[in-house]
Amino acid sequence: MIEAMSRKHCSHNCILLSLLFVLLYPSLLLAENIPLIKKGGVYEIPVEINGVITLNFGLLPVSVRDI
Repeated sequence: MIEAMSRKHCSHNCILLSLLFVLLYPSLLLAENIPLIKKGGVYEIPVEINGVITLNFGLLPVSVRDI
């Protein structure tokens, strides 16, 4: 019984904490799409540097067995 009440209390605290973060940092709700360019077996991501130049950086695919 006490364990169930403790879980309920923790659940309320988690909800309140999440609400607090959203109210303090509404930008957390915003998402941005990042375009990936596939060249061969490698994905590239365009990166703008100092608002002057955009370069493509390669991202190598990693499988779970490589980690």
